[in-house]
Amino acid sequence: MVASLRILFENISGGLVMAGKKHGEMVFSRISLKEYILYFEKQAPDILSLAEVHMEDQDGTSEMVDKIARALGLPYYRCYTQSLSHLDTSKYMGLAVLSKYPIEEYTPFLLPNPKLQVVRPDGSQWTTFDKEAQRFIHQRHFSLYSPKR
Repeated sequence: MVASLRILFENISGGLVMAGKKHGEMVFSRISLKEYILYFEKQAPDILSLAEVHMEDQDGTSEMVDKIARALGLPYYRCYTQSLSHLDTSKYMGLAVLSKYPIEEYTPFLLPNPKLQVVRPDGSQWTTFDKEAQRFIHQRHFSLYSPKR
């Protein structure tokens, strides 16, 4: 039985690196998957859940996820395409889960959208849009408690 399980979630913004200096400043400097991989290697996750992953097609083919999986030794993964990318119009954007252990079931689902509207200080208006989440089941059983010492 596995004594502990390291799970990491990250929004990787299509592999782009933020360059903004202030909170909320959506400025990107470059694509650097290598920097994300170095960060993930330091965290050593058993399961890595990613948002805003770039994919090549609507079927969820993702060179980005394949590179991350190979670099981290996470051989089992699933990808789900949500929409065309707002960061690179030649790609699709979606979710991915990568794992050391086989994924028995994988189900993406919509979260409730309250359709909130916010007027930002610069006068622009933002409206919340549909977001999806992912649920997955592993074939392994894990202990979720630590034995008393």
